[in-house]
Amino acid sequence: SDAEKKYHLKTLENDEMVKSISQLIELPGSQITFCDRTGTLIMNYNLSYNSVKTIINSFDFKYHGPISGTGNYYQFSYNQKLIDRHFFDIYNSACALPDVLSGSLSFYFKAEIDNNKD
Repeated sequence: SDAEKKYHLKTLENDEMVKSISQLIELPGSQITFCDRTGTLIMNYNLSYNSVKTIINSFDFKYHGPISGTGNYYQFSYNQKLIDRHFFDIYNSACALPDVLSGSLSFYFKAEIDNNKD
């Protein structure tokens, strides 16, 4: 039931050992994957570090600083453990800003054992 799901989800969210709770997502090509809480935003070169940090933090993301040697790639993580529709709405809103040139998220694909042998 929905009440049981909510109870178990809250239990997982409160567990210190659980770092991220992801839903399975089907990408084009029928690949099943899930996303963790981390990503990268490529920002306008003309922004100061403080401006970048303010923008990233305003979206309920935790700012982790620039990626060394890249110039304008900045790492973030989502403050909430649960990766759901709300997370993707926030991420899409961040990527729609004029100072955000591009964004990327960490995705992991379901592994399948290849039993076919020549």
